[in-house]
Amino acid sequence: MEYSTLFSFAIVTLSQTISIGPGVALVINNAFSQGLKSSIKTSIYIRAGEAIVMVISLFTLSSTSSIEQHFYIIKILGGSYLIYIGVMGLIN
Repeated sequence: MEYSTLFSFAIVTLSQTISIGPGVALVINNAFSQGLKSSIKTSIYIRAGEAIVMVISLFTLSSTSSIEQHFYIIKILGGSYLIYIGVMGLIN
């Protein structure tokens, strides 16, 4: 894997971790309803889950980028799925 690809992956992962989303809402909810200790546990579990997903996606990216044809097929399938989700969202 090239360093530029790894750097891009790290930037995207960092921006995902920093962004406010449902995980932050869950941690805040737990802090108010169950206390600080519970919210810290929840935060650790969320970050552990993100780390697992990051490692899996990194291995997937490195293995598919070495086989360019497979990477192209995965990109086409992913784009098709996003178009399908968009169309279904507009229909419903």
